[in-house]
Amino acid sequence: MKKKKQIIIAASLLTVFAVLLTVFFGIKSNHGIREIKIHPNAQIFSNFRTPFDLNAIITGHDGNVDTVVFRGIVKDLHEYSVTWEDDNGEENGGINESIIEVQIEEFYKGILDTNKPVIKILYPYSLSGIESNSVNICKDSEYIFVNCWIINEKYHDYAMRVSGSVAKDPLLAKTDCILGGAWCSLFPVDNDIVFCYNEYFSLQMQDEQFPLLEPDKCHTSFLTNDSALTSGDYIALKYSDFHQLFREVLSEYK
Repeated sequence: MKKKKQIIIAASLLTVFAVLLTVFFGIKSNHGIREIKIHPNAQIFSNFRTPFDLNAIITGHDGNVDTVVFRGIVKDLHEYSVTWEDDNGEENGGINESIIEVQIEEFYKGILDTNKPVIKILYPYSLSGIESNSVNICKDSEYIFVNCWIINEKYHDYAMRVSGSVAKDPLLAKTDCILGGAWCSLFPVDNDIVFCYNEYFSLQMQDEQFPLLEPDKCHTSFLTNDSALTSGDYIALKYSDFHQLFREVLSEYK
């Protein structure tokens, strides 16, 4: 009886300790998933961009995965330290990933098989810091979400072919889709102006009538570099112009 009582006391102390970790340090543990506090200005990350491939983004690598494009409002942000075991029993991860909770306002392409008012997006990067020459992800802000792969059996099969280890990321089971790098996957909408990576409209921009807004006439805090607009890396469009032009881009990949 005494030993049983000691076990109960020990279990209670562990529970209390876990609660204290959550309260004081913002940490929650759950089978290799540990929630950590977001420190938005902790450091500046280099933006290691992969080659931009519009066809792969829109078609999901020629149909290997299902894609969805939509406009939505970020309702909440979470960051986690994640670990998992591969097929050989070796530990993977120890990396920081994030979940973005989004209220969908409008679909541009595809649709999610869910009636939930708020969806969860896996962002396989840290939010603790600023990524150079990219897009800030902020709560209660509006974006066009472009490079989104729907997490379903089709995605799982593709991920297993590419990397079986990635397919076992435990956050996949908690999210509806996965987002690519913010620099080319998110278009902030600020005061009825859309800010986006220029390569999406590279062909249309050859037209002298392209409705590009002058950089000195539009300012936003959603781009991490002050020179992002003046350099031409990002462009600004009125939402009404963007809406029409972007649908023209998407129509070429049906």
